[in-house]
Amino acid sequence: MTQSAMPTNVLGRKQEQVIQAARDLFLQHGFEGATMNMIAAQAEVSKATLYAYYPTKEQVFVAVIQREVTTLRATIMSTSEDESRPIRDKLLEIGNTVICAATMPDHVFFFRAIIAATLRFPELGRIINQDFRAPLRDSVAQMLLQASQKGELSCPDPQFAAQTFLSIVRGDVAMTALFDASAARQLQAGIHEHVRESVEVFLRAFGGGGGVE
Repeated sequence: MTQSAMPTNVLGRKQEQVIQAARDLFLQHGFEGATMNMIAAQAEVSKATLYAYYPTKEQVFVAVIQREVTTLRATIMSTSEDESRPIRDKLLEIGNTVICAATMPDHVFFFRAIIAATLRFPELGRIINQDFRAPLRDSVAQMLLQASQKGELSCPDPQFAAQTFLSIVRGDVAMTALFDASAARQLQAGIHEHVRESVEVFLRAFGGGGGVE
């Protein structure tokens, strides 16, 4: 595992300060506008300490993105692994988490920055796919498999069902947030209704006893 992909729980205090400071500065000034000097100053660490953790600004940015996806993934996996809750409730919570994350201004900024930066350092694309998208899909698939075994759903192919659910929930909302900030703000008002309707469509398609009333 590279240092930039190091899990949150093994980071030291100074490294945490660096990541938080870098996150704030990237949001304020963009990737190009934030400098290593600015990050060191805001994190209250020496430049030598900063460069010992992350020799380049690209590596700092990767660490910030890693933190974002790790936090979101932990929230979603906690919901999917809770076997005490009915599938309807879990789908609603995961759907709201996914779509809210896709439309939050901070996350929209990072999505745009990732798209722009991936050609320069493809490690970002691998982090998003390997550390977030694939585990998220697998976690939802496992949840759907368990629901099928309990008779709540009928999912012969849980991976396909998981991808279908995530695609229905994201719909056009995530793309709208990326390209039209004003439209994204309008969407926020009806985001929970969008998720509720998405869950209803999914449950009707995959049967079982978890339908939305």
